[in-house]
Order: sequence, then structure tokens, then C-alpha cells
Amino acid sequence: MPKRMAAVFDDELNSSLDQLILSRPISHRRRSSDPWFDAECRAAKRLTRRLERAYAAARRRHTTTTTSISSDGNSAIHDPVTPIVADRHDNDAAAAAVAAARRAWYDQHRAHRQLRHQKCSAFWAQKVESEKAQPAKLWRSVDQLLDRGRVPVTSSIDVETRDHQQVLCGQSRQGARFYRQRAATDVHSCPCRILIVYEFCTLSVDDVISSVRRLPDKSSAADPIPTFVLKQIIDLLAPFITELFNCSLATGHFPGRFKDAFITPIVKKAGLDPTDASSYRPISNLPVLSKLLKRLVVHQLMNYLTLNNLLPSLQSGFRPGHSTETAILLNCAV
Repeated sequence: MPKRMAAVFDDELNSSLDQLILSRPISHRRRSSDPWFDAECRAAKRLTRRLERAYAAARRRHTTTTTSISSDGNSAIHDPVTPIVADRHDNDAAAAAVAAARRAWYDQHRAHRQLRHQKCSAFWAQKVESEKAQPAKLWRSVDQLLDRGRVPVTSSIDVETRDHQQVLCGQSRQGARFYRQRAATDVHSCPCRILIVYEFCTLSVDDVISSVRRLPDKSSAADPIPTFVLKQIIDLLAPFITELFNCSLATGHFPGRFKDAFITPIVKKAGLDPTDASSYRPISNLPVLSKLLKRLVVHQLMNYLTLNNLLPSLQSGFRPGHSTETAILLNCAV
């Protein structure tokens, strides 16, 4: 039942989008603007482009005037009374207009470059000052500033081939096997009592709506609609999604479509050979409904484990209100 409902959800959304949205070619900008490139920088850039076009138009007019004078001069050889003095005045005026347009463009281009430098320096100085008390965020900002860890994927490797797919899948299986073996050997002290989880709590429409509105605006290529669009129409889709989630929790069946991930190979670190498939780390992007159901299940499980005191007293990872500081304090107290 959950599998059929998940298929209906995707198929109906795709069918509705095909009927409502007409396909047309669009140009997509690969690189987004820098965070410090604000409205003032955009206005300065537009003015620079406008002055550049004015300079090009002035040059074209000057070239046309020069060509006209040259042709009139040739005709004056046969007709000495042909007046060309006015044309020469027009040529001088056109040359002066070209010089003025070029000077205005150069000055504005220099001012635009200085403004960008000032904005960039001020932004990163303020960024470092505001994050100096948070080393993790500060190092991420430094990596972003230095453009570290962003090795472009080369086109000389075909990640669709069977060999490269086996390498990426083998890395995922190795990691899963390692953590399963580690989990089997780890022993935690828990209270010696038996508690039975007989069923999950039934989700309400309000629970689903509030959870969707708290989702980050990140989407997967497997999603029929982006997350920000889902937030806008969640009032219409929430009853069906709630029924789908409740059916999945009641039957203990996770829909297969929620397990289909969009795999993106990312170079592990700078300096590795981009033509070698083993240099890539597979990043799996699951559908947003899969992540939403996981969040709702984790919320119920964490409430159950906390209320029944089933979590290890020394565990600080993946617990709200706990960090490395609390782990050090707990270990010192023990």
C-alpha cells in the first residue's frame, strides 16, 4: 500500500506539471553571484556596461564620419568648389566625443573595480570577525574564500560506465560494512529492563505541515517539485502525505521510491587525479519526502528513548544540548 501511494504521488505531480507548465528553453547561470555583490555593485556594473556601449557607438559614428570625409575629398579633386570644411568639423567633434566616451568608460570601470574590492574586503572582514568564536564555521568560510576542495569534475571520465559505478558502489558497501561491524562490537550500559515499542504515534496534518515548513530549501533531482514549491502548496498535499506516512508507519514498510537516490560523484580532496574513479566520493541525495519521514520517525524515537532513559549517560553525539564540552565535563566527572 505505501509503495502504491508513493508511486501515485510522484506520477500525479509529474502529470499535473506536464499539463500546466509549457516546456521552453532557458539559459541557466552556472555560477551564482558572490555574497558581497549587492545592489550597489550591480548598479555600478550596469553603468559600466552602458558607458562601454556608448563608447562603442561613438567609435562607430567617428568611423562613419571619417569614411564620408575621405569619399568627399576624392570627389573634390574633380570639383574644387565642393565644401568639406563642415565635414572636417564634424570629424573633429566625433573624435572629441570618442575621447570623452572612452575617458568616462575607463573612469567608471576603475571605480567599479575599486568598489568590488572594497565590498569583498569588508564582507570577509566582517565574516571573520562574526565567526571567530565558532571555529567550525570560520574554517568553512576560509575554505570557501580560498576555494579549497572544489576540484572541477573532468569530462575525460565517464561515471556512467559499469566499472566506475562498481567503484562508487563498492565504496558505499565498504563503509556500510565497517559501521555494521563496529556497531556489533560496541557495548553500552543501559538499564536492565525490557520496554516494548508496539506502534508509532499517528501523525496529524499539522505535524506534516510544520515539519515541511522547517525543511531547508534543498532538493534532489529525484523530487518531482522543488522544496520551496512544496512549501507553498503543502496545505493541499498535506492530507495525502499524512495518509502515506501513517500507512508506512503502520505497516512497517518504507516505499522503494523513497530509497532511490541521485548519486553525485565529488572529488575527495584537492590534488587527486580527477580521471581516476577511486578519487571520487559518492554523495547520495534522497527525495525530500524520504528525509521528511525520517525526521518524523527520529522525533518519535528520540522522545521514546529520552522518556524511558534508554540513551547512554555519556553519549553526547547527535543529542540536542550536548557537545564536545559536555562530553569532556562528563568524562572528567566520571
